[in-house]
Amino acid sequence: MWAQVVACRLWDARAGLIALSHLRHASPWEALAYRELLGEYHLSAARWILGLPPMGFDYQVPGPPVPPDPAWPRSAAEEARRARALYLLADRIGSRLDAKLRGRHSRDRLARRFKLLDELPL
Repeated sequence: MWAQVVACRLWDARAGLIALSHLRHASPWEALAYRELLGEYHLSAARWILGLPPMGFDYQVPGPPVPPDPAWPRSAAEEARRARALYLLADRIGSRLDAKLRGRHSRDRLARRFKLLDELPL
């Protein structure tokens, strides 16, 4: 599903995300992963609506542009707002996990996503 999201195959990813929605109430690790994936979905949608290329697997090398779908129900700004809210929630969950493990893995990973959001031409 993540591959579909970062490749802007959002209609394909939507059904899988709905099927995984129970994870938001699961263990902290699963809740964190689900919210990050859903944030990726909305960030990818914002990029898609703006006509930007997909993020690519390493967030550095974007793939070819995918034409936006005029039937998409939300604006790029709304998708970016949803992505930011999910990343902030994931950051709270990840911060608690990092504190228990004395690490910064979650925070560093989310910092890259916030940077991508800030770079959107909204």
